[in-house]
Amino acid sequence: MPKRKSSESDTQPRKSRSDKKTRKSGVETEKSGNSMKKLLVEDPNQFSDLWELSYFVVRNDGGAVCLVCRKVLPSIIKSDIEQHYLELHKEQFSDCSCEDKIEILKKLKNSNCLLPLLVNSPGRQKPPKTVQTVQTELAEKEITSVERRMSASYAIALRIAQEGRPFTHGYAIQESSIEYARSLGDKEMMKDYESLALSKTTVSRRISELDLNIERKIKSQLENCQYFSLCLCEDIRKNHLMIFARITQSDFTTNEELLHLTSMQHFLKDDSIVDFLEQTINKFGNFLKCSGLSMSRRKFGISFENLLQNCGITCPKYPFKVEIETLIGKAFENNQTIKRIEQIINLIMEMKEPSGHLKAFAKETKMVYRQLAVHSKLLWLFQDNYFEKIFTSQEDIIRYIKINDEPGSAHCREFFEDSHFLSELALLADLTTMSEKLNRNLQQPDQCIADLINNIRGFRNKLQILTKQIEKNEFDELPCCDQLAKMCSVNLSEFTPIIQGMIEELNNHFRIFFEMDADIKLFENPLSVRIEYQRPELQFELCYLQADAVLIGRRLRGIEFFKMLNQEHYPKLKDFGLRIFSMFGSSKIYETAHCIIRSIASVYSSKTTDGYSEIVRVGTSTTPLDILELVRNRKSLVKLQNKV
Repeated sequence: MPKRKSSESDTQPRKSRSDKKTRKSGVETEKSGNSMKKLLVEDPNQFSDLWELSYFVVRNDGGAVCLVCRKVLPSIIKSDIEQHYLELHKEQFSDCSCEDKIEILKKLKNSNCLLPLLVNSPGRQKPPKTVQTVQTELAEKEITSVERRMSASYAIALRIAQEGRPFTHGYAIQESSIEYARSLGDKEMMKDYESLALSKTTVSRRISELDLNIERKIKSQLENCQYFSLCLCEDIRKNHLMIFARITQSDFTTNEELLHLTSMQHFLKDDSIVDFLEQTINKFGNFLKCSGLSMSRRKFGISFENLLQNCGITCPKYPFKVEIETLIGKAFENNQTIKRIEQIINLIMEMKEPSGHLKAFAKETKMVYRQLAVHSKLLWLFQDNYFEKIFTSQEDIIRYIKINDEPGSAHCREFFEDSHFLSELALLADLTTMSEKLNRNLQQPDQCIADLINNIRGFRNKLQILTKQIEKNEFDELPCCDQLAKMCSVNLSEFTPIIQGMIEELNNHFRIFFEMDADIKLFENPLSVRIEYQRPELQFELCYLQADAVLIGRRLRGIEFFKMLNQEHYPKLKDFGLRIFSMFGSSKIYETAHCIIRSIASVYSSKTTDGYSEIVRVGTSTTPLDILELVRNRKSLVKLQNKV
């Protein structure tokens, strides 16, 4: 066999046992002749500063933190840290040189706010705290706790205003919170709840401060907005006059706010109402950006129109709500049915011992009748649809009349035996139900005038179809009439003139909507309108718009389409979309304000109407509030006053 070639290692002499490496406390010494070299050896169970550059990790209390993914590594064993780096980040930094890694490490440390973590790294000692530093930290901690308590006080006051609760409701919230903390056995939580300032005076002051903050923000929004519309509401139920604003910014964000609320007793004439409207708007700005004026009940006469134009209000004026007592009650104004229903209502309220369903009906009727204004003759019948309640309770009423022979009850019994009266009662109940459904649709939030017009147009078409169905004795949409038809033979075709009168009243009341038909169609679908029928200033942009293949391929309509338009290419069309979108189309804020006023009036009966304004504005506002900023501004003001 051939001899094995001797390698270089074979020629070297073997080392003796005394020449082997010896380890002692992480230091390895090697004896080679008369020289000794000391080499540092890494302990895999202790964190090394070299790992920061090798694996991009820093030391944390009891563990490590990866600077790349910010993951906390509970272990500081080298194998675990190395495995994390190899699995997640090796490919990302495989081509980096040592100089590149040093620069990357510096950037990672600066971008990640890890200074508190770096203080705990080996070799870095915390500087000793002076007495002044300790006092400052304690003071900052105390300020933070005070701010939290004040913020909670403001938040609870805001909630009380939104719910229309009395100011003393803060006591109940505080006591309930303390009892909750006591049941949990948490003494710290109990102390926090006990330190909350929720007295009646404090809640009232908090709401006033929130109101001032909201008022300043509303003024700023009106100054910077693209368009705004106004809503003038005359509430005869509570004798209030309210002014709302729908504010629209250039990015199509909107919010609806209460500008002012006052009593109507000083505003009985048109000129006084116009003067009040002008004073309110001058407080916040002017009418230059006003896109529309909506009103609840008032009819637009020539004198009122001239007064508005003299004040610079040349925008469209339109109603935003359907008054059921006006729409239906006018058709039955000279009818005996309403008078008979009032006699039945009086009989129910004077019942001595009603039972069952009739007892609850009588109690509710007394409560509602007591809260109504004297001049609202038809309002209390239509607002809760008493026609339907009487129709469904006719058997109980007849049974009560038979058992208790009270004076005047015989006439009411004859009413229920008259088929003509029952037919009118059933028709009134069904028409009132349809009108209530329409008003619920009008109360949906985030609606503009296009949604309002579509709801009114749909209701008018429904009435037109209804006249044809009544002539054929088809009562699919009239449940009370359908129930009556099953009880006896009825012929409702004689009531079609009443429905025709409702259609005419609807056309007269909302005639401006039909004049704006071209603008609404353009707003809903600008790609399908005929250009020659549109405004002259928009026709050229519409020519390019309807030829744009990209826009044609988008299946967007309405406001979403106008949000997508390029401001540089279609500035006039975008401005048109903003103006239409800024016009009031919902009565949601009006109904919310009315509910808050009704709750407040039941508690503070002696409070004046002007005192409701700040509560209702805070309760109905959709403007975002930074309560912590409000708290800090208030504290800064208090410090400044103390220095002075």
